[in-house]
Amino acid sequence: MKTGLSGGIAQRFLNSKLTPLLVGASVAAGVGGLLTTPREEEPQIRVPMIDVMVGLPGAGPAEVERRVVEPLEQAIWEIPGVEYVYSVAQSDGAMITARYEVGTEPEIALTRLYGKLLANADRAPSGATPPMVTLHGINEVPILTLTLSGGGDVGDGFLLRQQAVELAAELKRIDDVAETWVIGGAPREVRVTLDPQALAARGLSAGAVIHVLEAANAELPAGTLLSGNRSIPVRVGQLLQDVEQVQRRRGHSR
Repeated sequence: MKTGLSGGIAQRFLNSKLTPLLVGASVAAGVGGLLTTPREEEPQIRVPMIDVMVGLPGAGPAEVERRVVEPLEQAIWEIPGVEYVYSVAQSDGAMITARYEVGTEPEIALTRLYGKLLANADRAPSGATPPMVTLHGINEVPILTLTLSGGGDVGDGFLLRQQAVELAAELKRIDDVAETWVIGGAPREVRVTLDPQALAARGLSAGAVIHVLEAANAELPAGTLLSGNRSIPVRVGQLLQDVEQVQRRRGHSR
């Protein structure tokens, strides 16, 4: 009975006295590798991602892409270890995200990016805001997303956000929960609409009204009061809480 090449090799391997030695050596090498290989119950995978946000007030998306995004992308690609670069251009600003190779130390990635931004600071377009840099990691990827929805009433957005904030606070108390974020809804805000004719009649500008509102919406430390072996911090001012307070401050600017 004739056998092929593979059959002949298998037959010699089965009949060889070295076969048990080879099998034993393979098993010993496997056990040794298993014992010496570092292991972690929760291995940390380093994949640094850095967001760079730059504002260009008054510019449209096309202008932002040409004057902000393209120069920054070119500079970021020159950084060693950068694997991908993503960007979003919109009115008044842009965000560029640099994703580094797996295993890159976050501190090193951040230092290199800051150095590149400083080296290219003279190329920033006129009117651009200083870049705001935010470091992210793979641990910040959300593993659970909860969506709250309501009816079509005007106040639903604000009420939903309040409930979401309370829910996020409760979730933060659970063991092993690192971060919680609340996105969407309608945060409480007061919108001030200026009357150009009224401003002109009083000799005021929009900047003057903004300055008054900003000065009124402040709470600052004013020293410490010592009484009865107690140290009581003193603060002056008050943050604006509702429409009535904004209207009273607006009256002070007249």
